Amino acid sequence: MDTSTRYLNRFALLGLLALVTLPVGADVSKDGAGSSQNRAFELVHDNTPRFLFVGWDKRVSLDLENRGSLTWSRAERFAVSYAWLTRAGERVEGARGDRAHLPHPVSPGQGVAVVARLKPPGKAGIYVLRWDVVQERVQWFSSAIDHPKFERTVVVLPRLEYWLGFLLPTALAGVALFLVRRVRKKSPSTVAYGLATFSVVIWSAVSIVAKPQFLYVAMGFKMGRGSLWMNLAVAAAVLLFVGLLAFRWRPPVAWLLAAAATVMVWANILHFRFFRDVITVTSLMAAGQAAQLGEVVGFLTRRTDLMLFVDLLVALPLVGFILRMAPPSRRPSRAWRLMVILLLIAVVAVGMGKMWQLSDWTTRGRGPRVRTIRTVKRYGLYGFQAQDAMTQIRQRWFRPSLSEQEFSEIAQWFADRSPQRAGEGALFGAATGMNFLAIQVESAQQFIVGLEIDGQEITPNLNRWQQRAISFSRLQDQTGHGRSSAGEFVSWTSIVPVASSVAHQYPSNNYSTLAHELEREGYHTLSAVPFNRSFWNRHQTYPAYGFATGLFTKDFDRGQKIGWGLGDVDFFRQMAPRLLDLPRPFCAWMTTLSLHYPYEDFPVELRMLDLGTIEDTPFGNYLHGMHYFDQAFGELMGTLEAEGLLDSTVVALWGDHDSGLVRRGSSPAALEISSNWPEFHIRDRVPFMIWLPDSEQVAKSIDATAGQVDIAPTLMALFGLDPASFAFTGRNLLNGVVSTAPVVKPNGNWVSDSQMFLDTGDVLAQGACWDLRRVRQIPPSRCRDGYLEAQLQLEISEALLVYDLQERLSEWLSP
Repeated sequence: MDTSTRYLNRFALLGLLALVTLPVGADVSKDGAGSSQNRAFELVHDNTPRFLFVGWDKRVSLDLENRGSLTWSRAERFAVSYAWLTRAGERVEGARGDRAHLPHPVSPGQGVAVVARLKPPGKAGIYVLRWDVVQERVQWFSSAIDHPKFERTVVVLPRLEYWLGFLLPTALAGVALFLVRRVRKKSPSTVAYGLATFSVVIWSAVSIVAKPQFLYVAMGFKMGRGSLWMNLAVAAAVLLFVGLLAFRWRPPVAWLLAAAATVMVWANILHFRFFRDVITVTSLMAAGQAAQLGEVVGFLTRRTDLMLFVDLLVALPLVGFILRMAPPSRRPSRAWRLMVILLLIAVVAVGMGKMWQLSDWTTRGRGPRVRTIRTVKRYGLYGFQAQDAMTQIRQRWFRPSLSEQEFSEIAQWFADRSPQRAGEGALFGAATGMNFLAIQVESAQQFIVGLEIDGQEITPNLNRWQQRAISFSRLQDQTGHGRSSAGEFVSWTSIVPVASSVAHQYPSNNYSTLAHELEREGYHTLSAVPFNRSFWNRHQTYPAYGFATGLFTKDFDRGQKIGWGLGDVDFFRQMAPRLLDLPRPFCAWMTTLSLHYPYEDFPVELRMLDLGTIEDTPFGNYLHGMHYFDQAFGELMGTLEAEGLLDSTVVALWGDHDSGLVRRGSSPAALEISSNWPEFHIRDRVPFMIWLPDSEQVAKSIDATAGQVDIAPTLMALFGLDPASFAFTGRNLLNGVVSTAPVVKPNGNWVSDSQMFLDTGDVLAQGACWDLRRVRQIPPSRCRDGYLEAQLQLEISEALLVYDLQERLSEWLSP
């Protein structure tokens, strides 16, 4: 039985059960006349729906009567809410009822009319909905044993988008196949052929327009108003293009167009599951890397993805049937064809015109930064792709030049912020002339440092060495699209990675980095990552970051593969003698690979932890991988210390990006790390530690909100190079200057010491502002100063990339 049949049977069963068991307008459980004198109510009337679709809220009108002795008021935090239960009476996990506030105080004996927003559970099924009144942090009224339970049985169907994206094109293809076969037996060949060709073209247009619904489901939102016009334009364009072809080419070309659209939608779904973003024109430059991501693609694929391809399989015999038919002896008149063509052109023009009016194509800035998620939400997948393509065309061929005034304004911004980067403080120049070893750890997050599971230290070596380090406990992950490549970029250049694929879009810019400056001072620069040199364009980006020599897969002996490449222990053991043999002074950078998402497996023979219930889970494998890295790190530091190299070497370690586990809700509740905002955004931190010779004398923990853009200027100051003279968007964390500037991410979200802002709209008022000291949401206007500064940082980062300004600005800033 194929996937479509199973889903259809499931839907039919749900509907049958609903009709049999659904007591419309009656209580499922309402025994006894409640005797709770303080908190009691009666549900007099409600219009609870029989059916709901996953992801589609419903407003429900309720008439309630206060049967208790307390007055319900908003000031006392009374509200109307609900709970979703299984048919066995257990609460549905994650289905928290929204609150409907009371329009006025309700005295005992009085009634009140409330409109509640009913949000269904996240999975289809038959549920029991319990309406209730709650006094926050005091009691749910239905918790009283003798209180009547006002419950309704509700059938929750799969998301409506699945019906549009799966059933509509599949049914259309099936009906077309059935009708064509019937007509061919009873009608002349010309009529049957014309009907068959028309039906397959219509199916193709509908399939192309409907398939993005699967992506919207994965992204968790409904399409916006601009998507309607773009869908009409796309459908008309498909009909127009296919209609202009010769008759014999129309069926196969229509099928191929639908297949191409299906594959594109599926690719975007997988891309979103991994990167939380959709594919852009620039990210297509990295399409060749897909072959190396087979394990990740397999992990990200869901069984429901097969529904995307069902209509293609149904339509395939329809296309074959048409190709075996005789072509028509007569063709439509030229006048008729011209009328149809003109009509379709008009629809395309109107649709694109409406999209132009609704979008911001005419007012966007110069840079390539497209708010992908927001744009897809407003204009649909095709609307976003049209906007992205137009942005890239304008960026490549029609970009206005940077005026001297604009350059001066950007330069002045860096000059005004120079005190935050200034090379001052007791540690300025503390590493002058010393070797430098940088270790970038794949997917390492701050919460892992010091973590214990049942008394077992996850990172015992890192914990021990941290006591001798300068550590930064609140360094925010600022990577976006590109993940590891973005982490490499932001850590060395101190520029927010605002482009969708910096490694492919700007691999050869003239960057100003610590490696470049140390090379000018006579340092030997070396980078090492045990992976393909072309992955993320590293054979171009690493020299652009200042590393003259690069070591990749072919430069290492074969060893155990863990994650994406050579295991950390083998990698570090092979690197230790190379570090000892490097010309002095040196600047070496090592990037690990053993902790790569999705953490599906970890070699059994290397598991040293007893993780109990989280064994063989993604998080358990992540902990094993982190423990394994810690072993490699301990061995490397021990070897370098025993050989005396640490006496003249500064070692810095940082994480390249988040693990992806907290973001996807895969961390155990025992860690008290929630995937809900704002907590996830606050905890989205990576470790950053620095070890100096005689580090016991300077070891300390710096507890200030910082970001990965601060890594480069902080390290540069240690080597006696004044970061104030460089075009870094970050700051020197060791000069003692207190900064209130927000740490901004490429998507516009930002965090400061006192506030956090989630950029969920096109203007300040559409975002969400949080007071971190009180951990409560406040009006967006309270975040105005931080919002403006964050937007300016993003614009400055755009300009640095688009116009290749960093080296030029650094020369301007130099005394």
